[in-house]
Amino acid sequence: MDNISERLKKYLDSPEGQEAMARYAARLAFEDELTDEHIEWFAKKPLDERIALVNKVIAKYNSGVYRDRWTDRCIEPPMTLFWEYYEYAQKYGEDVYDFYYKKYHRAFVFTSGLYKTEEGFIVERMDGQGSVIVVSTISDFEEYVKKLHDKYTNKNNELLHPEIVTELS
Repeated sequence: MDNISERLKKYLDSPEGQEAMARYAARLAFEDELTDEHIEWFAKKPLDERIALVNKVIAKYNSGVYRDRWTDRCIEPPMTLFWEYYEYAQKYGEDVYDFYYKKYHRAFVFTSGLYKTEEGFIVERMDGQGSVIVVSTISDFEEYVKKLHDKYTNKNNELLHPEIVTELS
């Protein structure tokens, strides 16, 4: 019997496999186009409506009812709107990663993207064994990051436990 990689290559080289890949590529293109439309729709909203929408999504995703509905089935809760907001922040927001990294570098072991939006939110992407988007107010974010930074450093900004942070870096 062929190994799985040989069977996959044979399938992908077949007309059926080529057709399946074309359908998959078309679906991805459609999803990208839809996301772009959502971002532009959101960007055209008045500022107060955008703030209200983001707060509504934060409240939904932070609710126990929403999380439990997914985690009770052993599924990570999808946060599609946060991912779209991250793409919006990349396009319309201010990249603040360098600013916060210089100030609180110990707190950004897993952060791969950090944006401040006109709506007054910080949108953070963290990558580890998976990826997650965290949306928070600027004040909540700064309070959290300062606590995390202070937890691992002394008043001279030296690591309290260098062996731990080195392992995480």
